[in-house]
Amino acid sequence: MTICPDQLWKALHHVWPSAKLPALPDLPQQLSLRTDSRALAAGDVFVAVPGSQRDGREYIEQALAKGASLVLAHTKDSDIGLEERVLFLPHLSLRLGELGRALFDVPRGLEVIAVTGTNGKSSVTHYVAELSEQLGTQAGVIGTLGVGRPGKLLESGLTTPGPLALQATLGELARQGVKRVALE
Repeated sequence: MTICPDQLWKALHHVWPSAKLPALPDLPQQLSLRTDSRALAAGDVFVAVPGSQRDGREYIEQALAKGASLVLAHTKDSDIGLEERVLFLPHLSLRLGELGRALFDVPRGLEVIAVTGTNGKSSVTHYVAELSEQLGTQAGVIGTLGVGRPGKLLESGLTTPGPLALQATLGELARQGVKRVALE
């Protein structure tokens, strides 16, 4: 998930339009967004939000020590604030999908069909994608067996990616002409 600083700035303004955003520190021209501090490299942007098992905000100091160029941190406060290289954003954890949609240019008209349950999700998502293709709608799949167009899947490593990775994947599929995505 690589972006440029201008994309990040525009997306932040899109998600928090009435907020007075502080000037961002000097950032590298290519930014990688990371939600896992273990995968962080110098220059990356660390996204620190509460998770189901851990709170990413516990790793802010570690991310800064590793050379994160910026940290986007969830706060329950309504005010946006910048301390050192940490940008505190109101309710970031709830707005990650919206931020990702803005960052990765996911079109509003992209149809997403989500399939849940214990058994059969992979089969159903592939049936949906293949039937869509047969009916003339370019389709993609995101799930256990991979990501991409039917018959051309790439391994993803996760059944369902996190909000930012999901939006990046949806944006990439849309750029490939996909109009409908079946998601596990």
